[in-house]
Amino acid sequence: MFAVIKTGGKQYRVAANDLLKIEKLEAKVGDIVEIGQVLAHGEGENVTFGAPFVDGALVTAEVVEQGKNRTVIAFKKRRRQNSRRRIGHRQLLTTVRISEILLGGAKPSKKATAKPEAKAEAKAEVAAEAKAEAAPKEAKAKKEAKAETAPKEEAKLRRCSRRRRASRMTSPSSRASARSRRRTSRSRASSPSRSLPSSPTRMSPRSTSTCRSAPTRSRTGASRPRNWRRSSKRTGDKRRRYGLETERERVHKTIQAPPGRIGVS
Repeated sequence: MFAVIKTGGKQYRVAANDLLKIEKLEAKVGDIVEIGQVLAHGEGENVTFGAPFVDGALVTAEVVEQGKNRTVIAFKKRRRQNSRRRIGHRQLLTTVRISEILLGGAKPSKKATAKPEAKAEAKAEVAAEAKAEAAPKEAKAKKEAKAETAPKEEAKLRRCSRRRRASRMTSPSSRASARSRRRTSRSRASSPSRSLPSSPTRMSPRSTSTCRSAPTRSRTGASRPRNWRRSSKRTGDKRRRYGLETERERVHKTIQAPPGRIGVS
């Protein structure tokens, strides 16, 4: 006798004691599962078809193994787009052995196990009730523990703060840094804002800068003003301050000079 069953979206032709791999079923090894979607059954030439299922027909099977199918690679490529996708998939399978093919509402000789969903729901309800009962006790215990440890933590923080202050006052590095800060403040207060050179020497914008823009580090490592190439006005002001003639004054003097001074007879 054979039967055509439907499970996991697929149809299988089975007989008693057949070993079959089907889509994963939520059951443990050794459990008995019932498959009620029987599309047809028969023996020899006598075949009965359902519409879509046969009334009162049932197939029972014993779970032998829970495993996986071979890996299937899904590879997708979009040419000239530098796009590739590779995904592997292993389908979960359950190996079952067909025990009985029952007709006319007959009951199986071995009882099927309860549905795992019902078991999970019962366990969740029990866990929720236990958690609700234990919540007030846990809150009370936490509150008492916090009240006991609060004074100790406050005392510990006070001791730590005192130690930090003492270490700051007594450490030699802190005393040395305080002395250096005092010296620099005194030297800044006593020294003039700018010191002029003793003799008027030509000074380049690279060596000394009077612009107040923040100095930047060049490739060679020297520090110079940010816009030193475009600070012609500032350079002229600096040369005027040190008693040197500017480029404009030199050109003007050359134009206004008598011919004998520039070598023309």
